[in-house]
Amino acid sequence: MPTPGGLHAHVLDTLGQRIVDGTLAPGTVLRPDDVVAEFGVSRSVVREALRVLQSLGLVEPRQRVGTQVQPSTRWELLAPSVIRWRGTSGAYFTQQRELLDLRLGIEPVAAGLTAEHGGAAADAVLSAAQEMVAAASAGDGRAYLDADVRFHRALLTGSGNAVFAHFAGTVEALLRTRTSESRDTITGWTAGGGGPARSRRSGGRRTGGPGRLRSGRRPGAHHAGRVRRRSGLRTDRDGVPFGGRRQSRGPNSGLRVLRRRNRIVTVPSHRSYL
Repeated sequence: MPTPGGLHAHVLDTLGQRIVDGTLAPGTVLRPDDVVAEFGVSRSVVREALRVLQSLGLVEPRQRVGTQVQPSTRWELLAPSVIRWRGTSGAYFTQQRELLDLRLGIEPVAAGLTAEHGGAAADAVLSAAQEMVAAASAGDGRAYLDADVRFHRALLTGSGNAVFAHFAGTVEALLRTRTSESRDTITGWTAGGGGPARSRRSGGRRTGGPGRLRSGRRPGAHHAGRVRRRSGLRTDRDGVPFGGRRQSRGPNSGLRVLRRRNRIVTVPSHRSYL
């Protein structure tokens, strides 16, 4: 039998997903008695679930009306729960594009701050990057995703900026919305990416082969390169280290192997996943 916490999570996730999917349209009134009857839970469980949805901006209680579903303009779009729900809806690529735009404004600055701090903060970024390389070489998508999450978390928390560190939870939630390799990258869905003309529709969601961001350097590579450059590694105008070499591990891995003094250092290149 589910625990009270499990019942609450089930009701919350189901209602949240329905709102984000549009099954429960803006203006719809959620009646507690109906929710109690559908899920077979107590009124206290329903009240708590509705309180959480209200804190996320998905619903709002109205006097003499009831709890009303709100439009997406009211949602807390950076909240991990909302990101997770949008990530399994038709808004997947829209969310990826929107948050990538935001990440491009934050993560390069975080990379610079992390590099300035150096020491353990920078080492954590490079260690996670090396783990990504190992996972890609082994073809282990789950390990790659976990290492990717650690990479971005280390980058943001290593900056020493509390707001950037808080943003790490948002980035992790976004990265974990990936459910298949065909959804990992979003070429054509970013500004300047050429548009979705070549993608195909499937069940209302745009799909297609794994693309790559060609309108600029891949964020992760930019960040790891920035950490390295401020640590004394010389690079050319494209960010490729002098004396470095590229190593291909398949069409989607895009890994770069860098030689620094007598040590080999590997980081994701601009062609790896977002």
